[in-house]
Amino acid sequence: MRDCLGLSVGATNLVAIADHAPLVRRAVLTVSAQHGAVVGAPSLSAPGGLVFTDFVERVGDPVPLVAGDGSTHSADRLLAGTVEALTREASPAHRPDVSVLAVPAHWSAAALDAVRGAMPGVRVVPDSVAALTAIQAHPGLPARGVVALCDFGGSGTSLTLVDAAAGYTTIGQTVRYPDFSGDLIDQEVLRHVLSNLDAEPAGTAAVAALAQLRDECRAAKERLSDESSTTLAVPGTAIRLTRAELDTVVNQPLGGVIEALLDLLRRNGIHPAQLAALVTVGGGARIPLVTQRLSSAFRIPVTTVPQAQVIAAVGAALIGRRGADETATQVAVAPASLPVTGTGTGTVAASAMAWSVEDSAAEVAEFVPESVTDDSARPDFMFSEPPAAPAPARVAWYRRGGVVTYAAVFLAVVGTAGMVLSARADRLDAAATGSSMLAPQNVPAESPLAQNVPAPPTRTVVVRDPSWPGPGAGAQAPAAPRPAAAPRLVQSRQAPPAARAPQRAVPPPQAPRPRPAAPPPALLPAPPPALPPIPVPPLTFPPVTLPQLPIPTFNPPTPSPSPSPSPTPTPAPSPSPEPEPEPEPTQTPEPTVEPTPTPEPTPEPTPEPTAAPEPTPTSAAPSP
Repeated sequence: MRDCLGLSVGATNLVAIADHAPLVRRAVLTVSAQHGAVVGAPSLSAPGGLVFTDFVERVGDPVPLVAGDGSTHSADRLLAGTVEALTREASPAHRPDVSVLAVPAHWSAAALDAVRGAMPGVRVVPDSVAALTAIQAHPGLPARGVVALCDFGGSGTSLTLVDAAAGYTTIGQTVRYPDFSGDLIDQEVLRHVLSNLDAEPAGTAAVAALAQLRDECRAAKERLSDESSTTLAVPGTAIRLTRAELDTVVNQPLGGVIEALLDLLRRNGIHPAQLAALVTVGGGARIPLVTQRLSSAFRIPVTTVPQAQVIAAVGAALIGRRGADETATQVAVAPASLPVTGTGTGTVAASAMAWSVEDSAAEVAEFVPESVTDDSARPDFMFSEPPAAPAPARVAWYRRGGVVTYAAVFLAVVGTAGMVLSARADRLDAAATGSSMLAPQNVPAESPLAQNVPAPPTRTVVVRDPSWPGPGAGAQAPAAPRPAAAPRLVQSRQAPPAARAPQRAVPPPQAPRPRPAAPPPALLPAPPPALPPIPVPPLTFPPVTLPQLPIPTFNPPTPSPSPSPSPTPTPAPSPSPEPEPEPEPTQTPEPTVEPTPTPEPTPEPTPEPTAAPEPTPTSAAPSP
């Protein structure tokens, strides 16, 4: 069996696993002339040497780092020296046959090329692939589907999506979320502790040892992964920190991680329900609130391991043992637990907590190849395009909602119009019946010749007898006769002649002078014949025939029949006087000589008695 060494590089810690327990060191490199390159805390490894920090995040940057003595150093060369020093410390007896280095998955291609150029004999893989390889071996992952990996590191959180059916090939690119990290959580816990120290009188004594207090806050955070409360030992006092207080600090930035993962799924066209598994690694994966919030947000179990902070190095060692020609379905059995070596300066104390070294346990078990089939892990998941929805059945036109609605409205309008017209026709029939009860009075037309034309006015001429002396004749002489006035003709309608009163006989007059003949009366035009009233027949509308539609019967509300008014007798029309036409102007006929009519004997008027004159005393006797 080949001797393999698995290494992982992080911004906070460096991990190496060979044939024994993992070796964890801080990402600090101390270079001195006496000890050479030493990885770990500078105060313990090589006092007085050049100390380099934060060089892991500078890998691939062409700008070099400046040491305390003014010398410049490339970040990728510093990483290569750190890996070499860690390899000598992890395997002091002999150099391993295969070395696999797991680097952060969010590094750019330029950074990966720089690492490969600085360490040509080391195989470089992303830490996401190494972590999933170890978790696939134990406790196992689905063979198909999309798997989401959340790596909670010291300087940020990395989110990665892989396709299990394609050999855990990365989907898209890894997303880095820097607002949730171990360093930020340590800083918030330190701020919370300092706020409590300000409230106590002896709390100001702990401000001088701020670096030591920060380490205590990190250790207390790791202990709260298994305990509900812990105590921070600071000079002069003791501060109690509970898990509820830690959850209050972690809750808000953790919500940002969930939103970032949802956005990553959305940009790659994956629905959250399509996730086959959700895996958490890194130091922050052991915080109980992290597992609780992720499981509640995505409705699936969260897969993690007790030694999540070193799982990338374990996977790198498995990749080295397996070799490049082995398939992805044949992997090595992951060790149940890895002991922590006690040798080497700066080794972190053993503890099964996040950001700490693992529990002490037995040696690494001997590699036994095992053939893993697809059905030995979780049930298979098949992702395919959803079947095309069948085309909806064509609905008959008479079953459509719009047609039914319009038909109902049309029937309602037609019914209402029919009711209105029927009521109006009933009123017209009633009016026609009432008027027909009274027989029209037809006035027969009269012929113009049959009309009674009034006779021309007669003129009576009284001729006084010249021999008859009038009253007072004896006293005065008769006056000279005045010329007779011209006769005046008056045309008017006359009533039928009444019985004349008997008149006294008038002595026949002397031969009168002939008078001019009266003009013939003008003929009056005949009045127009009166036309009988024309009866108006009642209006009858033909029935409207509607097509029978197979729709639910629509019964419009039937109004209660209103009582029809009893017909009132129409009063007989009073005969209006016909306008008399104006007489047409006619030419005055020339007078013609008519034969003199025989004068009728005029009764002589009875002389009125007159008073006898008083006798004048005379001598003569009165005449008989």
